[in-house]
Amino acid sequence: MSDSSSRLAADNRSDANGLPAMTIVLLGVLTAVTPMAIDMYLPSLPAMSRDMGAPASAGQLTLASFFAGLAIGQLIYGPVSDRLGRRPPLLAGAVLYVLASVGCAFAASMEILIVLRFVQALGAAAAPLISRAVVADRCKGIEAARTFSFLMLVMGLAPILAPTLGGFVLLAGGWRAVFWVLAGFGALALVWAVFALPESLPASVRKSRPHEPALAAYRQVITNRAVIAYALVAAFGSAALFSYISNAAGLIIETYGISPAHFGWVFGLNAAALIGATQVNRVLLGRFGPLALVRRANAAMLVLGVLMAISAVTGWGGMWGVLVPMFFVMATLGFTTPNASALAMEVDRTRAGTVSSVVGCLQFTVGALFAAATGAAYNGTALPMALGILVAAAAAAWLLRRVVPRLRAVAH
Repeated sequence: MSDSSSRLAADNRSDANGLPAMTIVLLGVLTAVTPMAIDMYLPSLPAMSRDMGAPASAGQLTLASFFAGLAIGQLIYGPVSDRLGRRPPLLAGAVLYVLASVGCAFAASMEILIVLRFVQALGAAAAPLISRAVVADRCKGIEAARTFSFLMLVMGLAPILAPTLGGFVLLAGGWRAVFWVLAGFGALALVWAVFALPESLPASVRKSRPHEPALAAYRQVITNRAVIAYALVAAFGSAALFSYISNAAGLIIETYGISPAHFGWVFGLNAAALIGATQVNRVLLGRFGPLALVRRANAAMLVLGVLMAISAVTGWGGMWGVLVPMFFVMATLGFTTPNASALAMEVDRTRAGTVSSVVGCLQFTVGALFAAATGAAYNGTALPMALGILVAAAAAAWLLRRVVPRLRAVAH
C-alpha cells in the first residue's frame, strides 16, 4: 500500500487547468443542492411541526431521514459511475431529487414528509459523490485537494444564503413554498448539467475492469485501511457539522430568541467561517501538506469542543459562550473535510467512484447518527450539540494519533 499522504505532497504534477473554472462552478452548484435541501428549511422546522400537530422531535426526524438517505444513496451511485460513467447516475439522481422535492411540498403528514425527505436525499446523494469522482478523474495530488477546497467555497455559499432565503420564503409563502424553491433550484442545476457537464471518465477506463462486481469493488475499498481511516476522519468532521445543524434552529430561534428571518445571518456567519478556512487551506497546502493541516485543525476542534461543553454546563458567556467557539469549530472543518477526503480519494484512484461512495457514505452515516442522537437529546440548551462536537473531535484525534501513524509506518 502506498503512502497516500506523501503522494499528495509530492504529486503536484497535475494540470492546474485539469478542470475548467466553469466546470468547477457547476460541480459546486450541483453539490450545493444537498446543503440547500438541508439548510433552507431549517427556519421552517418549528412552524412545520406546529402545522402538522407533531412534536419538535418529529421535525428533527425529517433531518435525520435526509442524512440516512444521503448515506444509502452514496452506496448506489459509486460503482455505477465507475462502470457507466459519471453523467448517467448524476442526471438520474437529479431527476429523483426534483420529483421528491415536489412531493414534499404536497406532504399531508409528518410521517409522509419523513419518507419523502429520505427519497429526496437518495436523489441528492448523486451530486456530491459524482463531484468528488470528477475531481479525482481530472486532478491529482495537492491540486485535487485545492479543487476540493474551491468546491467547498462554491458549495459553502448555500449555507449562507439558504437559511436567510428560507426564512423569507417561510414568511411569504409558508413552509411548503420552501420545497417548491428547492425543486426549482434542482431543476435549474439539472438543465445546466445536461448541457455543460462532459463525461470525465474515459471509455478506456470504464472498460478496463467491466466485470468487477460492485461487491468486489467495495470489498477492495472497504478492506483498505488507509481509505477507511482518512474517510472516518472526514466523517467525524461531518458529525460535528451535523450536530450543529440538527440543533441550530431550536437553539438559535427558540432558546436564544433570534427570529427566523435573522436566523440565516447567524447560520451564514458560521458558514462564512467554513468558506474562509477552505481558501486559507488552499494557500497553506503547499507549505504544510494535507495531513499536517488535518491534525492541527482537529486539535483546535478538540479544545473548542471542551470550551463549548463548559459554557453549556455552567452558562458562562451565555449565547456568545456557545456561538463564538462554534464559529471557530466551523473554521476547523474547512481544513479537515477537503484534506481528509483528498487523502482517501488518492489511495485507490482506479476505483474513484466506489471510494467516493465509501467516503460519502461514512460522512453521512456518521453525520446522521450524530444528528439523530443530538437532536433526540436536545433539551433547550447547547449541551447535546457541544457533546456531539466533542465526541467527534476526540474520535478523529484517536484515529490521527493511533491509526494513521501505523499506516504510514507500514507504507514506508
